[in-house]
Amino acid sequence: MKMQWIKTLTILGLVILILVGIKAYQIKQSIDSVESLPEHSETVESAWLVSSEYSPSIKVVGKIVSPEQLNVISELEGRIVKVGFTSGSSVKKNQLLIQQDSSEEDALLKATKSRLQLAKTLLIRNQRLLRTRAVSQEDVDRALVNLDNTEAEIAQLNSIIRKKNIQAPFAGATGVQHFHNGQILSANQFITELTGKTQERWIDFYLPQNIPILSINSSIDFFLATTKKPFTAKIMASSKSLDESNKSRHYRAAFNVVQSSSLSSLAIGSSVEVAIIRKNTNNIKEVWQVPSTSILYSLQGSYVFTLISDNKYQKNDSSYMKIENHPKTLREFRAREKFVEVLDKKEKMTKIKFIDDTPKSMLIAADGAFKLYPEVLTKTTPPINDRK
Repeated sequence: MKMQWIKTLTILGLVILILVGIKAYQIKQSIDSVESLPEHSETVESAWLVSSEYSPSIKVVGKIVSPEQLNVISELEGRIVKVGFTSGSSVKKNQLLIQQDSSEEDALLKATKSRLQLAKTLLIRNQRLLRTRAVSQEDVDRALVNLDNTEAEIAQLNSIIRKKNIQAPFAGATGVQHFHNGQILSANQFITELTGKTQERWIDFYLPQNIPILSINSSIDFFLATTKKPFTAKIMASSKSLDESNKSRHYRAAFNVVQSSSLSSLAIGSSVEVAIIRKNTNNIKEVWQVPSTSILYSLQGSYVFTLISDNKYQKNDSSYMKIENHPKTLREFRAREKFVEVLDKKEKMTKIKFIDDTPKSMLIAADGAFKLYPEVLTKTTPPINDRK
């Protein structure tokens, strides 16, 4: 019985050894198969870092103002008897815009002018009679007061009539018109807006108190939402005190709309982006210009991938490849993550500054950089830009 157990265990051991051998052989075959596969790689475009300069700028929102622009508002209540303009029409200086009924004032004015002639006559007569002592000085004084009062009444009536004949204070273009004859116009009612034909425009904007004061006639750049090209304006005035609500200084800059057709069609009250460039040389930093597709973002910040030639790459090497030692024929690299500060991002190109150090020159990943991770084998075509 004992011999049978020994034989059984021996056979079982041999079977186990055979199975283990087979499995070991299969694992070795799998390892050899994996090792025979090429290393995983990613393909991207590359670009050389291009040295550039950067002047820090401050961007604020400004408002377009016209030197000749106002809202025409009625001063008195009255019935409209004539409308002298149409919507969007050009008007001359002193052209009648709205005429209100002033028939009552016209009648009173006519009667008052008659009384004025009588007052003048009485004054002259009393002055002559005073010489012969036929009247007293008091009679002469009363005649003089009566004359003055009558002239004041005429001036008051003329003022009322003038206010009921609303005229354009300067030549320009009107806004929307929605009045008609017979309509009752209330006091302080908006009639239309009037914009002058001057080609000069103003930009009103505010700067924080910690920004150095801009000098008169200094230039600023401003941008429209529809254009990328900056336009130029000159500082014409600034407030001497700070605004109480936001502790900012109020500036006004002037420009001419002949610079561009985009400016001539710019509506009054439009918002523009004003860029104040701080040209103090102490604020100018040497930075690098890279394709915008090179910039990547993570929780730690923005970064780019530098490309190190594979045959010189060492995992723990902290040195960087120099452009001068990098032949154009090299096509395989290792990706290395470098954190940067984004200074000025545009649609195609972005200016950056390296956070820890600024290499003399480097090759970086451009289009397709999002596919990379540290130390991955990277294949690329020749750089898309020239070394400068």
